[in-house]
Amino acid sequence: MITTMATRMEFPNSRTILLHDGMQNIHSSHSTRHYLQRNRNITIAVKFLQLLLAIACLVLFSSGDQLYSGVVRTSLAYGTFGAYIIIPTLLIAGFIIGEESPILLVGYNLFGAVLFSIVGAFGIDSWWRVQMDLDHTSVPNMAEIQHLNDLKLISSILSLVNAVFYAADSVVEGIFIREVYRRN
Repeated sequence: MITTMATRMEFPNSRTILLHDGMQNIHSSHSTRHYLQRNRNITIAVKFLQLLLAIACLVLFSSGDQLYSGVVRTSLAYGTFGAYIIIPTLLIAGFIIGEESPILLVGYNLFGAVLFSIVGAFGIDSWWRVQMDLDHTSVPNMAEIQHLNDLKLISSILSLVNAVFYAADSVVEGIFIREVYRRN
């Protein structure tokens, strides 16, 4: 009768394997990124806040986009708001059903911070230009134009706020992932 010694190894995904002695240096074929754990309630709350800000930006921007200067700027704004309404919705659904946090989330958040910053800066620039034009002209529907211009400004400010949230989320995710990889 031949007896072999085995070492029991447990992995975070609740799998257990037995390794024959002398094979302890064999690593699982799954990378560490599949095991990222995080506080789901905070993640869902942050993503939901980012989603609400993107929806508010879209609604306010749609009200005042007649005053926006340039097709490229308008397209960039609608593309940013649309993409960052769809993607967070899917991420929230994934977090609710128990999916792990993808490593690409850091890049996604950083890209969101850049896009929302650009859209916010373009919006403030456009608001300023319209404001300067209104100061030098007199039109019968000045109050309506001023109101639409103010809606555009609010949308731009909310875009910059959302950029801050995406940048902070990117930093927190990056620190979290770094710590997970450092431990493993």
